[in-house]
Amino acid sequence: VSARIFGRTIDAAAEVRLVRAGFPDVVGTQASADGSVLSATFDLRGVATGLWSVRVENPDASVATLPDAFTVVAGAASQLVFVTQPSDGTAGVALPTQPVVEVRDALGNPVTTDPNGAATETVTVAFKAGTNGEGATLSGTLTVNINWATGRATYTNLSVNLVGNYQLTASTNLGAFTADSSAFNITVACGGVPDAAYVAANAQAGQAIVYWTSANPVLILRK
Repeated sequence: VSARIFGRTIDAAAEVRLVRAGFPDVVGTQASADGSVLSATFDLRGVATGLWSVRVENPDASVATLPDAFTVVAGAASQLVFVTQPSDGTAGVALPTQPVVEVRDALGNPVTTDPNGAATETVTVAFKAGTNGEGATLSGTLTVNINWATGRATYTNLSVNLVGNYQLTASTNLGAFTADSSAFNITVACGGVPDAAYVAANAQAGQAIVYWTSANPVLILRK
């Protein structure tokens, strides 16, 4: 975006930047400066929305700052991004790391303004098509309201009941755009010591024995 900054004694080599506590500065590319007007462009891709101060510094280190003079507003919601991926986990147990999905505009900026007012906007997750050959069930709260303070939908209790490798697809009632998670693996918890007699009697090529105790094997999984 282009901007013009008006002032006095603006040097032709002055540097202009947007500054905000807790965020990296956004340095402008100067187009021109003639002592009273400085023209510059800013690349706002991925920049946090909200108020930014404008800071102009001359080569002699003299500085002028205009507090909260520049407002960054996200564009329309057009994409979803898994900012936290689901982790590997144990069958039937909530994933140790639950996914977080963020709403972004076309330039990758988080959208933190409710675009529909009183309407409730949500994100829903499901197994990605073609990645659930085991016929597993994804349990938990699959549809979560978007928190517009952050532009994110945060999951807390997702679990998968069967061993396997999976991916999730997130969709939203904001539009026909989706996002796929990274792959994650579900295994079973097991303990005890292998029962040599059971293994000798039951193990076959291409199989692995999963057991709870040496006296009570409970499951055989094919690799």
